[in-house]
Amino acid sequence: MMNRQSYLVWPEIIYLAIGSAFTGLLIFFLVADVSILDHNNIEWLIGRGDAETHFIGTAYFLKDQWRFPPGINPNYGLENSSSLVYTDSIPLWSLLAKLINSLWSANSNTGLVQVYGLYILISIQLLVAASYISLRFFSTNRTLCLVGGLLLALLPIPVWRLMPEIGHISLTSCYLLVSAIALYCLYQARHRVMRIGLVCIGFGVHPYIGVMLAGLWFSSTFDIYKTELAKLVSELLIGVIIILACMYIYGYFGFAFQVDAWGYGFFRGIYLICLIVRDMM
Repeated sequence: MMNRQSYLVWPEIIYLAIGSAFTGLLIFFLVADVSILDHNNIEWLIGRGDAETHFIGTAYFLKDQWRFPPGINPNYGLENSSSLVYTDSIPLWSLLAKLINSLWSANSNTGLVQVYGLYILISIQLLVAASYISLRFFSTNRTLCLVGGLLLALLPIPVWRLMPEIGHISLTSCYLLVSAIALYCLYQARHRVMRIGLVCIGFGVHPYIGVMLAGLWFSSTFDIYKTELAKLVSELLIGVIIILACMYIYGYFGFAFQVDAWGYGFFRGIYLICLIVRDMM
């Protein structure tokens, strides 16, 4: 039976930190090459599908000066300004990397550094920890929960995203989804700041993840305040304002929209309506 009042005490927190760090490191060795932890190693990103685009976006951003909003990346995009969001460069992680970029660049042979190897390792370790916390709502056996966290970290979804032909590094951040589920299970109003903060982090990693976390946040907020309409509206309004402010910082809205696209109608022959409207053939 689910125990919504299950909290971690300090000895267990230390056990979780050590266990998830070690277990995550072990999983990392199984699914990835340890050489990607080297910030000078960019070869594993070159020619690797979308990962190459993510890396190039981050490279331009790290070489640029600080701007406002911080997430915009105008030097990458020719005449159309861009941002970290639209190159899937994990905006929040890239912003953190820029704070210490001078230290990394000083030790770089090429002047280019990559920060994704370390992010993958931390993502796996956080996934183990988040899975452990979630499983603690159903079991008091610490070892069993840690083993369960290991199994969840080996799910095909995040591992498949790391394959060379895929390279969707930001979408390996399943720890955010598991953390959101754990917060939903807590089902208490006093955790609302953590829920909103998690949504803000999600949008700082990838829009898809941010939208999924926003759905869980809305659902939990509605469940808690469904009998208090005024509080419900207030909580949702404050949360939306905070989330939009974070999205602005990441670069979702920080530049003039100037869209240049190609491809619409090129594959119109596959539309079912073409069987009825001949002009679309």
